[in-house]
Amino acid sequence: MTTTALDTRSVLAEMLTENTGTHILDSGGAYGRNWERNNGKTLADFENEPTAWADGYGVVLSVFHFLANRVEFLPSIQAELDDLARCMPDEGWLAIAETLAERYDPKPRTWNTYNGEDSLSQTLQGVSFTRNDGETVSLIQIHGGCDVRGGYTKPRAFRVTVEMADCFPYDHNSYELECPTDNEHSLSYLGEYIGWHGSSIDADEYPTYDSEKRTANCVKCGSPFIVHASEPY
Repeated sequence: MTTTALDTRSVLAEMLTENTGTHILDSGGAYGRNWERNNGKTLADFENEPTAWADGYGVVLSVFHFLANRVEFLPSIQAELDDLARCMPDEGWLAIAETLAERYDPKPRTWNTYNGEDSLSQTLQGVSFTRNDGETVSLIQIHGGCDVRGGYTKPRAFRVTVEMADCFPYDHNSYELECPTDNEHSLSYLGEYIGWHGSSIDADEYPTYDSEKRTANCVKCGSPFIVHASEPY
């Protein structure tokens, strides 16, 4: 079966609106759960949202666009995962995903984007493994709850399509800030281990954030930055 980009995007939209229920540690009643905020959104809604934006406290990367640009849905692996789940009714999804991954790779990698600097609009959790054909596959869950310790979607199986597939997700905290007044003021943030890059970046030249206007501003000229998600590589 040939998977199209539309198939992948439809699966992602389904995940983002999946009802992940409530959790004993949830404070969703006070702050709202991700799946509740996404309730009623369509594929077109997710496709039309920006790839990145400033929320007044930092930069947020659209988890929909982040994944749509880096993965491709794998129906055959998904069917295998669903079959395995029926044989493991007492296990959670993460344990089931790890069991499937071990069929292909003796050393699969379990990860959660919350365990480090993360700019994504919703946390991702997954198990990645390498098949005999050299392809990297990731069984991904999107956090749909409020408290990060629970409330994850059913995992979906994806082929990782980017060059650094074995390191996925590696760029979930990198973005570009374009100054509309002077391009010399534009900045790039490449994650906690690399930091800021630009024409002349000192500690006092980092962007400032306005929580009321929900902008990231250039400290050299005061202009609100145009925010872009980094291109995958």
